[in-house]
Amino acid sequence: MTRLLILGGSWFLGRAIADAATARQWDVTIFRRGRAESGADPANVRTVRGDYGDPRDVARLADHGPFDLVVDNLAFTPRETLATAAALEPHFGCASIRPRSDETPEVAEPLRQRLGAMLGR
Repeated sequence: MTRLLILGGSWFLGRAIADAATARQWDVTIFRRGRAESGADPANVRTVRGDYGDPRDVARLADHGPFDLVVDNLAFTPRETLATAAALEPHFGCASIRPRSDETPEVAEPLRQRLGAMLGR
């Protein structure tokens, strides 16, 4: 069975991914703040509540893994993605950065290099 972790899995795209994955009988865990305006937890998922900006909360996800796939719907900048990858990497062993299309190479490339060095690439 495929184990999926969705960071930000209670609203919009995250909820759609969670619904599609559970329909395929995947084991789905979502990480969310639990704010009322984001709605109730999707059905048939494990929910972990925490602050995406706190590396300790993100690292707690290791207690619920391992995961085959991780989808991050919460990051707005490569810097946020790097921080999350750094928190998850010791527990999951791999990560990637894909900056949004409006990020400049001057911002994204140093972050990619830092992540590569952190992962020994």
